[in-house]
Amino acid sequence: MAVPDRPVVAVLGDGCAMFGVQGLCSAARYEVPVAFVVMNNGEYRTLKDTLDEGGGPSAEHGRYVGMDLAPPAIDWRSAARAFGIEALRAGSAAELRDAVAGVGDLAAPLLIEAPIAGHGAGSGG
Repeated sequence: MAVPDRPVVAVLGDGCAMFGVQGLCSAARYEVPVAFVVMNNGEYRTLKDTLDEGGGPSAEHGRYVGMDLAPPAIDWRSAARAFGIEALRAGSAAELRDAVAGVGDLAAPLLIEAPIAGHGAGSGG
């Protein structure tokens, strides 16, 4: 945003996006031409990996209390639309590449949901 003629793409995991969903509201309110790419695996994978590295009961048993975001699956496109933000789903690497390639002409925020593999992977619809 420091260079207004260049596109801004924010790549977030779904867990991270859960902590900053108010950013969608701000982007919509101030008409910030930013593309939010939400990589959706339905879990706090980074936190699970950290527990695995440390060992202990969670790693031993593969049980991670409170670290799955689904069920219910979060429908990121509906969340974006609730703030008046256009949203789309990129179901493959090619679709994601094409979606990101098109963000240079944004006049308003856009959310691109990209489902990725994970134990709790899923898209809200």
